Amino acid sequence: MPERSAPPATLGMAVERVAGELRAAALSEPLAEARRLVAAAAGCSALDLVTRREQPVSHAAMQRIVAWTARRLDHEPLSRIAGEREFFGRPFWLSKGTLDPRPDTETQVEAALDAATARGGRDTPLRLLDVGTGSGAIAVTLLAELPRATALAVDLSADALATAARNAARHGVEGRLELARIDMADVAALGRQAPFDLIVSNPPYIASAELATLEPEVRLYDPALALDGGADGLVAYRALADLLGLLAPGAAMLLEVGAGQAAEVVDLFLGRAPNLSAETRRDLGGHERVVALWQRG
Repeated sequence: MPERSAPPATLGMAVERVAGELRAAALSEPLAEARRLVAAAAGCSALDLVTRREQPVSHAAMQRIVAWTARRLDHEPLSRIAGEREFFGRPFWLSKGTLDPRPDTETQVEAALDAATARGGRDTPLRLLDVGTGSGAIAVTLLAELPRATALAVDLSADALATAARNAARHGVEGRLELARIDMADVAALGRQAPFDLIVSNPPYIASAELATLEPEVRLYDPALALDGGADGLVAYRALADLLGLLAPGAAMLLEVGAGQAAEVVDLFLGRAPNLSAETRRDLGGHERVVALWQRG
């Protein structure tokens, strides 16, 4: 009598297997991560993992789950394994040249939308500048939320700009977004499209000496260009302060900052332009995450 083959793994079995491996490796939230990994690799929803636990997993999906689990055990973030991250309710493709956008950065988007409302409303024609756009998450999100806005988004990474272009097309805003490979220190090049109603940036702000202490998910997989803020972590902010002259009267600059940096960044900008108005915003973790600066007039 021929030997019977083993039954295929089910969704529930796959989750348990992955969670066990992640738990053994002391990764945080192993069950939650296992559910996200299996759902993404098997192409199903989180609800399916609960209501269809006994559904067999195809051979191809199981191979993907095994391969993705091995990568996660090497501390590669699931968003990079799957190739995309949700940001402000929209999926964004990632690449090696882009920062993996975090929920903390959504605080900056909310502050920018409030600034747009104060500038005349979300249906007002506004001109935006996104410095160091990466995946384009901030610029594309703002254009999707501000239907009459246009934007210039710049980055030094050609790979990042290509990814931002894909994300702009994915969300239907490519006709209102110009992408350019321009250094934030090139004030003359950026100034050709001034004045701007909003300038936004999530610049590199980790002090160089601290890079080696970052979690491996960040240190090994986020591009150094998007992390290294120089000896004191403030090099990019000094360059951004040179862009204050590109703001229209009454316009705003919204900057993400690292934990504990807000006061230093505010002092830096007020030292350059004492007539600025400044405030900070906290993220969901309670950290002062965004510095908002207004040009009076």
